[in-house]
Amino acid sequence: MKTRRLLTAFVGVSLAFAALSLTGGCSTPGNPASGILGKLFGRKAAAVEKNDAKIATTEDSIVTDAQFEVAKTKFALAVAPASQPVEVATRTNNNAFSLLNQRSPLTLGQMQEAEETVKGLLSAEVVKREAAEAKQRASEKGYAEVSKDLAVLKVKAVSLAAAAKQEAETNMRLANDLRWTKIVAGSAIALNVGLGLLAFAYKANIGRLQEGAADVFKFLHDKDAGTADAARQVMGVALNVGEQGPLYQRYAKLVTK
Repeated sequence: MKTRRLLTAFVGVSLAFAALSLTGGCSTPGNPASGILGKLFGRKAAAVEKNDAKIATTEDSIVTDAQFEVAKTKFALAVAPASQPVEVATRTNNNAFSLLNQRSPLTLGQMQEAEETVKGLLSAEVVKREAAEAKQRASEKGYAEVSKDLAVLKVKAVSLAAAAKQEAETNMRLANDLRWTKIVAGSAIALNVGLGLLAFAYKANIGRLQEGAADVFKFLHDKDAGTADAARQVMGVALNVGEQGPLYQRYAKLVTK
């Protein structure tokens, strides 16, 4: 009964240690696997998403600016002298205005601002016209800056996409390396557990293991002394490795407390 309790305790310690080792609970600072896991996060891919979001926001701003200018054209054509070119321009501009408004209509304040700007540009009063011209030039300067920003973002998108692709390929290689690292680590832990169990079972003579081993060695010796000696050496090495392993050492400390 005591032997069975000891064996149960050792198996429990062994399984707990193996589980902690596989999950990283017994890892030491600077574990290579931890460094690999840290590198698996897609920082470059996140940069691509961030840049793409800026591009989308800038494009939305440009479309709104275009919509605002189309509204100005609409008001200007409404007071232009009747002619076939004006009729055609009004027709096509109204189509553009209607299509753009389906995306997101201009606010009442924006429409009023567009109308006031056109009235000022067409005003016979110099002060009003110059004020409207200054306002229009400022808007056009802003449009140019936004367009320049968009061009820069699109150039940046190309380089970021290339970097993200390279990062993805690197992460794939690292993932494969990590997978093999886990396999090797798992195999080493399994071997450690197995040798530790063997050393404990043999030392405790569970199931009369010592007598059984002696019978096997005697049988081999009767057949071939050299084979028996080799088997004893292998058995000795296995027991020694098992007793020196961390599982057996931890169990030894546990049962001696």
